[in-house]
Order: sequence, then C-alpha cells, then structure tokens
Amino acid sequence: MPVLTGVGLLVGFVLFVVAVPGLIGGIFLLRYKQWARILVMIVSVMGLTNIPIGTGIGVYSIWLLMQDETERLFTGDGDVVREREPDDGEGDQEN
Repeated sequence: MPVLTGVGLLVGFVLFVVAVPGLIGGIFLLRYKQWARILVMIVSVMGLTNIPIGTGIGVYSIWLLMQDETERLFTGDGDVVREREPDDGEGDQEN
C-alpha cells in the first residue's frame, strides 16, 4: 500500500506542476497581461502532443494569440474593441 500512495502522490504532483502554468496564464490572460499571452503560447505548444484534442486546441490557441488584433489588445497600442456608433435619431426607428 505505501508504494501505491507514493506513486499516487508523485503522479498528482506532476499533474499539478504541468497544470499550474496554464492556470496562471489563463487568469492573467483575462487581465490582458502581455507575459501571459507568451506563457499561454508556450503551454499551447506543449499541448500539441496531446492528439487529437490537444492538437486542435493548441493550434487554435497559437493562431488566435498570434493575430495582429490580439497582439494590439495585449500591448495597448490600439483600441481593438469597437465602440458603438452614436445614434443620430435616424435609422430603424418606427414612427
């Protein structure tokens, strides 16, 4: 029984160590931190080996994080979010 406990603890620790960078990257990605974007790209590259789901998610994550709009969003160089156009009183209003 002690051998199984040791193996279980080791496997749990390894899974925890592998999962932590993705969790940290995801949390700070929501806060638009540039370093989190890089971290998530690295985690996505590591996830490419998990065929087939990990490969699909990894490719999509890398593609999404490499887009110009995403890069501008995280560097703060431009306003990526579209603002609503002011309503001038004309348009689809019924009289």
